[in-house]
Amino acid sequence: LQTSVLSKWWRYIWTSLPILNFHSSSFNNDSLLFRSFVYHFLSRRDASTNVYHLNFKCQDKKLDLAKTIDSIIDYVTLTPPISAAIQVLSILAPPNNTIVGNFSQLSHCQSLTTLNLSDISTDITSFRLVSLQKLDLYDCVFECGLEEFLNPFRGCVNLTTLSLFGLHIDVLGCTNDPNLQLKLIQMFEVMGSAEFVALSTGIVEVLSMFPDLLDSRPSPFTKVQTFELNREIPASSVDMPANVMAYLFGKSPGFDFYECRWEGAKWSKQSD
Repeated sequence: LQTSVLSKWWRYIWTSLPILNFHSSSFNNDSLLFRSFVYHFLSRRDASTNVYHLNFKCQDKKLDLAKTIDSIIDYVTLTPPISAAIQVLSILAPPNNTIVGNFSQLSHCQSLTTLNLSDISTDITSFRLVSLQKLDLYDCVFECGLEEFLNPFRGCVNLTTLSLFGLHIDVLGCTNDPNLQLKLIQMFEVMGSAEFVALSTGIVEVLSMFPDLLDSRPSPFTKVQTFELNREIPASSVDMPANVMAYLFGKSPGFDFYECRWEGAKWSKQSD
């Protein structure tokens, strides 16, 4: 944008660029200016041109980004040239679980192959992304009632890489109820084609709550090549129970198992 003043030919190039990276770090931590920039940029962009990659990242805990993220999703999903072309969407919100109201609209993006989400909270129970191949969820929250079928990724038939870090599944009105585990099992059953799986110890704990529910249940994952167990902060002492291991990977012999622990500012990987 700044260099466009050097040439009339460059003046409007920014309005049609197909790769968009919005990072608050580029604004000297002025988050309000960053949020304003995103609004103005999208409103002035040439909406008739394609966007293939869109990356959004802001880590300011004090800033409410719900409307900003909703506006980004609106722009991507309700603009036909973009919804038909976008391949990679990454939304990394601050660690306060930003509530997104129009998340289900992502089903309009049938060209989407990679979806990265961090600290997003939604009450969606299902959406369809036929072309999705890679899905990363970090500290995301899915809420549903007891009567609902938790299948947020219904239709993701081409999913090959699945990473779940600190995924929270909140079943409203339910505490220590086997239905919570059943809903988690239902979600895994539609992700059985994943080749890479990373789970937090919190998810392992949920699966371990009612062992009888897993005894006769077939493994949902048949193509896993690499599995990671991530011990969160503070370091958890939870181990992978034999019945949980058999349920998750009984049909995927020979996969590589890694245990990751948080050390300082990075994950340390140990093979097992």
